[in-house]
Amino acid sequence: MAQQQKSSLAEIPEDPTIVLFGDPRSGKSSVLKRLTGGLPLTGIRTHSIVEIRLLQAEEPLRKISLRYIEDKNHQPISPWEITFAIITELNEEEIEEKLHEAQRYVRNPSIKDAKHTRLPPDIDELYFTKNSVCVTISGPDQMYNLSMVELPGVVRNDESHEQFVLSLVKEYIKKESAILVPIFQATSDINMQCAHRLAREADPTGQRTVGVLTKMDRIVDVDYPCDDEIHLERAIFVNGQGENKLVNGTYVIRNPTNSEMREDPDELEKETIKDLKQIRIWRKVPSDRFGLHNLIIKLYERVRTCCEKLAEISEIPEIPEDPTIVLFGDPRSGKSSVLKRLTGGLPLTGIRTHSIVEIRLLQAEEPLRKISLRYIEDKNHQPISPWEITFAIITELNEEEIEEKLHEAQRYVRNPSIKDAKHTRLPPDIDELYFTKNSVCVTISGPDQMYNLSMVELPGVVRNDESHEQFVLSLVKEYIKKESAILVPIFQATSDINMQCAHRLAREADPTGQRTVGVLTKMDRIVDVDCPYYDEQLLELATLVKGQGKYKFVNGTYVIRNPTNSEIREDPDELEKETIKALKQIRIWRNVPSDRYGLHNLTIKLYERVRTCCGLSQIDNQPKLPVSYESNETSLVYLLF
Repeated sequence: MAQQQKSSLAEIPEDPTIVLFGDPRSGKSSVLKRLTGGLPLTGIRTHSIVEIRLLQAEEPLRKISLRYIEDKNHQPISPWEITFAIITELNEEEIEEKLHEAQRYVRNPSIKDAKHTRLPPDIDELYFTKNSVCVTISGPDQMYNLSMVELPGVVRNDESHEQFVLSLVKEYIKKESAILVPIFQATSDINMQCAHRLAREADPTGQRTVGVLTKMDRIVDVDYPCDDEIHLERAIFVNGQGENKLVNGTYVIRNPTNSEMREDPDELEKETIKDLKQIRIWRKVPSDRFGLHNLIIKLYERVRTCCEKLAEISEIPEIPEDPTIVLFGDPRSGKSSVLKRLTGGLPLTGIRTHSIVEIRLLQAEEPLRKISLRYIEDKNHQPISPWEITFAIITELNEEEIEEKLHEAQRYVRNPSIKDAKHTRLPPDIDELYFTKNSVCVTISGPDQMYNLSMVELPGVVRNDESHEQFVLSLVKEYIKKESAILVPIFQATSDINMQCAHRLAREADPTGQRTVGVLTKMDRIVDVDCPYYDEQLLELATLVKGQGKYKFVNGTYVIRNPTNSEIREDPDELEKETIKALKQIRIWRNVPSDRYGLHNLTIKLYERVRTCCGLSQIDNQPKLPVSYESNETSLVYLLF
């Protein structure tokens, strides 16, 4: 079934987008076809946006999807997108047919089920539209997440259509993440084509603009004198000189004509370049301004520059992010055990958390489980340009093998001088860093994932070394101050609440308590102890769990019973039931609400907080029980898949 997903139009940094625009029949589709390595786009009348998405992914995928942002009256709607066709195994003719159909479906937005509803036989609801046909090309070797967008040509035979397309082009090219590729055709005067004016207005310095000149083959063989004005004007333009100059220059691209579709475009291009260089005024044009290869090099350079600038922007803390559940507290408070149960059994409990452990739940076409290493600092704690590598695919591994990989991963991120973790052994004794901001990331992805969500376990706040304590405190504060963070302070029942830092940190970062859900562990350690001291402590803890007293949280605190080391092979749900039963034998615990006990109730509360964070105020369906990663206990992974 086609998956529908809603997205935000917030002004946040986006992946680089190469935007092709210009007059109708200027050759935009042909240039885009060659840039994508042969995607059959040239037979399509571009009355909507065509977006090619190049994405980093474990598995190769080719698909067409339809994205809707306006209705049949051009009124904006909440954006939604559906998968229209998987084209990985289709031939060129079949892909072209699907693209033709897709273009018509987005121009008929009243059709909600494109897979099972026929198109109207004659006139479409919209002539031009902001709805888009999206082609995803993903794979493991893709260096960047990058989009290439072809916009409709700016028509001049209808004023309303002209204004609509001009507005659409301006909307795309004004973004700082856009790399502008105005397409000029050699058969028309440059100053009569709108592309130059639009590019200059959106990018006055020209740093984001790379020009393309097409159809030089149409005039190169015409019997013009060698000093003819048309050749001189075009050569100066390509050289990056004259009144129409572009800082990054303009590149001569030779696209096949309709009768040349079966011929090799590279060979056709070589012939045209050779003919051009026979003309004296073209001999002064640098060789790197001719041909697709040189255009790609220039665009690659612009993409890299854009990525570096966007990386700087993305460091601003106010930028909205996907929801992140952040677990923090004292060492040995049970953070890893809680995270293990929330993920349905990921073997995290034997790991000493001296780095960040991030569990990523992601929307994706194919299910995947992998461990990756993310580096943001060097061995001297100095910040570096962030980079990440896949360390291990764990989809088919058993629990012991996954645990071993996670142990190794933790040590590799604490030794950032090792650049090739797959082929370099770890040092035998001491690591370069004791604590680090580098992180071990575990991706759990699949096609039915409702949200992109992270769960992060931070190192425990140690107190036996002042520099370590300050480092971890700074790290925790950095994570929990974000509005997208759902705070999960972990308290252990065996220590006084006022001696544990988690409460103070949560209160400072979230004064209203709306983003905070407390967890109380190790009640099994004190529930059977016959000591008057524990009567007072049991009262304090019961008050905390109910959401009352000086330590209260608006969303309450949840009693979670984690297995001890000797109970690892036992059913955690059964252990939890026993502890809850024992607690309810104590008078002061009998008036604690039943929904404050156990993983199931904690999971429902976190699910509710995630939806609120995503802008959805109510749970649409009560979660089902019980399915999870490997056991039969309820897990947040299950509820969000």
